[in-house]
Amino acid sequence: MKPTIILLLLVLGLQKNLSAQACPSYPVPPKQGPLSAYIPKGWQLMDSTGGDFNNDGLRDMVLVLEISQAEEWMLQCHRPLIILQGLSANQYRLSAYSREAVLCQQCGGVFGDPYEHIELKKNVLNINHYGGSAWRWTKNFTFRFQNKQWELIGLSEMNYWTNGACEDVGSAALSLDEVNFSTARMHFIRTKNDACKPYRDEWKKFIKKQNITLSRFEVEKNYFPLKLSE
Repeated sequence: MKPTIILLLLVLGLQKNLSAQACPSYPVPPKQGPLSAYIPKGWQLMDSTGGDFNNDGLRDMVLVLEISQAEEWMLQCHRPLIILQGLSANQYRLSAYSREAVLCQQCGGVFGDPYEHIELKKNVLNINHYGGSAWRWTKNFTFRFQNKQWELIGLSEMNYWTNGACEDVGSAALSLDEVNFSTARMHFIRTKNDACKPYRDEWKKFIKKQNITLSRFEVEKNYFPLKLSE
């Protein structure tokens, strides 16, 4: 067999293998239906919370789903989040969703699943993650229902060392990047590895760009508008 044909077969075989290992995609949810309609076959409810984001007196729901009976490699797949507007006791209208809004089960290091919780207060949704080992980290996102859609209004990432000699466990080698998209300001904190107090703690302004909606949101993307020059 010619080398070029062998190479082509190897490439096609590799592509087929990669395709077979692709993370299952959460299907397009219905525009309206009962709660069960948003948990399709092959998926299961991991967490949920309720509230009233549009102030109409009806209970709205936020769902976090995961793959049911997942194989080991699927634990590296990020998880979808669905926001539903309540219409009646068990009828909902799709408000927004993201196929990759929550970090994967194996993304937390020694700590395991980094998912901490979701929280819906009025028209504000928080998605919180926490992981690491001796080095701990957090990765949190805040969305607000405004302009008839869910828009990212804040995010933060923090790293710190737990084995330091500081009185406050979260002070040693603290690094924090947080953004307030509503005020177009970003906060930076930097602490040296052998220190408990920051050598930099400052806010910087940035130019607002297009709003980031939940429908376009992916948890692993970098949405920070600025990078601190050390």
